[in-house]
Amino acid sequence: MDPNPDNDRPQPRLSQPASRRRDVRLTALHGVATVIVDFTGTVEAQDLSVGGVRVLTSSPLGRDRIYEFRISLGPTRVVRRGRAIHCRHVGPGQWSTGVCFTPESFAGSTIEELVDAILSAQLHVK
Repeated sequence: MDPNPDNDRPQPRLSQPASRRRDVRLTALHGVATVIVDFTGTVEAQDLSVGGVRVLTSSPLGRDRIYEFRISLGPTRVVRRGRAIHCRHVGPGQWSTGVCFTPESFAGSTIEELVDAILSAQLHVK
C-alpha cells in the first residue's frame, strides 16, 4: 500500500544513509593533547565532539572496553571515560578507534568547555 496515497509522485530518497551523529565534530585539533590512562603507546585525537572522540593509536584498543581519557588544550583539561565502539587498522602501527563518552562526570572542565576552547583557538589562528 502507498504510504502517501494523496501524492502520486515518488518520494525523494537519500543517496546515502543519514548520519547517526548528533554532535558537531571538530577535526582541526592543533595543540590538543590526548592521553589514555594505563595505555602505553602513542595517542592522537583525530576528531572530537561532546559525544565522543576518534583517536589514532600505535596499538589497537579493545572493542567495548572502557578507557579513561585526559584531553587538554592549554589550561582546559577534561577527564572523561569512553567506550571503544570500533577499531580498525589504518596503516603500519596505526589504529583508528571511535569512542563514545560515558555519561559520568569528573571534576574539572567539561567536554563542552574544551570544545569551546578549541573553537576559540581556531578563530584566533592566523
